[in-house]
Amino acid sequence: MTNPATETPLPTLGPVPSAPFEPLTTPDERNAESTCQAERADFIVNYTRYADIFEAPSEAHEVVATTLISAVVNGNVWIENGGQSLTLDFWTLLLSGSGVGRNTLVSLLWPVIDKAGCAKLVRNTAWGSKQGFYQHLAENPKGFFVWEEVSAALKALSDARFGEAKQWLTDRYDNLRLPPAIQYRISGKDSQTPPIVFTDPPRTNILATSSQDWFINSLNQDDSTGGFIPRWFLVKLPVTDRTIPEPKKPDNSLVGPLSDCLREAMKLKGAVDLSKVRDIYSDWYIETRERFKAQPNQPTAMAFWNRHRVHLLKLAAIYEISQSSGLTVSPAAMERAIQAAKRTERTVFELLPTGMGHEGAAVDKLEQCIFAAGVAGILKSELTRAFQYMKSWDREGRLRTLVEAGSALPFRRKTSGRAAEVLVHARFADEHAKKVPEDERQ
Repeated sequence: MTNPATETPLPTLGPVPSAPFEPLTTPDERNAESTCQAERADFIVNYTRYADIFEAPSEAHEVVATTLISAVVNGNVWIENGGQSLTLDFWTLLLSGSGVGRNTLVSLLWPVIDKAGCAKLVRNTAWGSKQGFYQHLAENPKGFFVWEEVSAALKALSDARFGEAKQWLTDRYDNLRLPPAIQYRISGKDSQTPPIVFTDPPRTNILATSSQDWFINSLNQDDSTGGFIPRWFLVKLPVTDRTIPEPKKPDNSLVGPLSDCLREAMKLKGAVDLSKVRDIYSDWYIETRERFKAQPNQPTAMAFWNRHRVHLLKLAAIYEISQSSGLTVSPAAMERAIQAAKRTERTVFELLPTGMGHEGAAVDKLEQCIFAAGVAGILKSELTRAFQYMKSWDREGRLRTLVEAGSALPFRRKTSGRAAEVLVHARFADEHAKKVPEDERQ
């Protein structure tokens, strides 16, 4: 057995800093039940209003609030979907460009969590080994993890010293069975490591952030096909041109009502009632499944579909809890869930061409550059300059992949000197041949 003290630990998860906010100025303590029943106290809507003070798009705050609700009720609330039992395990990954301020984005959670009295739910332990990882979840079977850079956590979980820990965590998602105890070799010595015994099935909720490039580059090839990444609710934040040189202070008068709603949600126990939205879900299911089946990378697309259909039911329950503190899902909550699911659907379809891996992402970048050149195409020499950071043999191999796949077509252009090669995306190839007839297709 390895010594945890000598191993590279996983990054600290969910640090809870002292929030740099003014003291709460709520003039009176409202009744939690009446507050949460009012439409104006919809948790997700109000949290978004409370946190939307930075240049990050408001969608980011909605996703943060959604994940927090799932963590608060997980273990007490579940979903019965026919013969399928679902937990409120929910793993969210926000993808954005650099400079969005992802760390700042989640910092606004802490005053609300502290005021609601659920700070113990946040897990901020650094795991130094797979043994420590298992032991932590055995002792704390319910937790809300915040990974402010998901690639760091994935890199650590993929380390050989963590062995099968990532697969074990994957298997815990929506798993209601008690994990078997982990028994170490019996040596007969006093220093023998005691077994790790689970008294409850671990329930995990994760809020993670990353840039798209860092996320893709941190993946192993089997992360998607093996089911780890499809379990994540992926949301790529839209590019925003908002300019806020000096963020205003958050409206602290909202912290009290928000925490009241969380406390009310923590009282909920029982199964979610989907009886009022069965028809809506069935229609969505049939239409959306066809869209996933139509994707070129069908094996990976269908792996995502198998989890996406479950995400929708969880979202519907979360939105209903947010707006009514109830467990009977209304058509309005289901429609909100469908709109949220469409965002992650777009994200998945955008990422599928990358193959969810570093090499596929590199090929996709070249294709996007060729596509952006439009009908005119792009000289290969210009493409080389744009991607000169790639090793020449890697770049040539990736271009050859695009040509052999029919995604890009090479044309030969006569010049006063050496003939030039022009690359045109397949979508524009026929039009290019008409508008630039002097270019010869190779």
